[in-house]
Amino acid sequence: MKTKLKNLYEEFGAIKFTFYLFLIINAVWTIFNAIDMGFPVFCEEQSFQENILLQNLHLSADLNDTFMDFFNSIQYGRTPYTRRVIYPPLINVIYGFFGKIVPMSIKANGTLAIRASVPGVLVFELFCMMTAVVYAIAIAGIKGYTKKEKWFLGLGLCVAFTMIFVNWYDSPKKMERGVAILSLAIAAAIKIYPAAFGLLLIRHKKWKEALEAIIAGVLVMFVPFIFFTKENRSVTLWISNIINCNKEFQNIGLGLKLNLSNTMQFFEELWGVGLSGFTTVLTIAILVFDCVMVAFNRKLDEWKAIALLSLLMILIPGFSWTYTMLFIIIPVVIFLGKDNNYKKDYIYLVLFILCLALFPPCEQFQAFHRINEGIKYRLGWTTLVESLSLLLLQIGITVDCLKNKKNRIIHK
Repeated sequence: MKTKLKNLYEEFGAIKFTFYLFLIINAVWTIFNAIDMGFPVFCEEQSFQENILLQNLHLSADLNDTFMDFFNSIQYGRTPYTRRVIYPPLINVIYGFFGKIVPMSIKANGTLAIRASVPGVLVFELFCMMTAVVYAIAIAGIKGYTKKEKWFLGLGLCVAFTMIFVNWYDSPKKMERGVAILSLAIAAAIKIYPAAFGLLLIRHKKWKEALEAIIAGVLVMFVPFIFFTKENRSVTLWISNIINCNKEFQNIGLGLKLNLSNTMQFFEELWGVGLSGFTTVLTIAILVFDCVMVAFNRKLDEWKAIALLSLLMILIPGFSWTYTMLFIIIPVVIFLGKDNNYKKDYIYLVLFILCLALFPPCEQFQAFHRINEGIKYRLGWTTLVESLSLLLLQIGITVDCLKNKKNRIIHK
């Protein structure tokens, strides 16, 4: 066993080996807690066990809201925006297609009835299978990995399309570049944020591809409006829904959210000072700095440029739920697949691990009762550590950009 581990260490290198070891431990820990969480249900009790995984997934906040982003969305059909939906048109068309599979007799009983029904579970599984196929395509195109590692790396739908773009946007093959641009357009039409990755085309002076990406993005984003009813073909109504949703999510607690303003609000609560003005200036500064560095600093390592884009998508919006941490997978994969490793890379390795690890909920430490009092979505250690790790990752890459000194290679 010791010899096998030593061989794997030598094959993968210190950084990859450490990260893979973390993934295995995290997976075992998650499976153990999933069994512990679900065991009472199999024993015919009425609720899940309140454990670390349950609270880290924030299922304890509202069990009736679990997986409901999907089941709520498939009910709207051709009328999403008059019902206050904030998602872009393309994903609403996809949801509407899956919603057609569920009989009206079940829909009439509400979305919880859809979730509890066999057709409801079936369409959810079909959606997951579709996502898995796109993931498989994304993983197959990753550079710097063996086939064994690609199987091991088994990485929602939006992240996979973004990964396909990152894999192929600079490919020498015209067809792969075309697929990359279309994938970016689809990713942006599902979640908007990935449009930021178009800056990579400017970074590499791919002006023709950048223009193609803009045209494809506009078409994929807005053509799906034709599938909706007349009153739902309104871009202004959609934007209004997004603005109103931002306001609604400001006062539900500091849990679940990873955006910069949410992190700064934690410091406001902790220190008892007002930081709203500083937060606004800092947000604008990070937005401008990251965009300029990605587009024009060609000395910046590729993985760091991609990390800055992922950080933009998580830190800058008015609210970023914990699932947006999925976007960190993209720079992690590029980071692990690069040829050379440097001393400072171990710091980044630790930050990436902290971004993806599960920690005990806050109640076990009696630490944040004042912050969480009377709040629906409670702040826990996982959200706090993730938020601070993202902030430190941003600071670390910012310092590297400003110093611009060559690091010392420790091994190849």
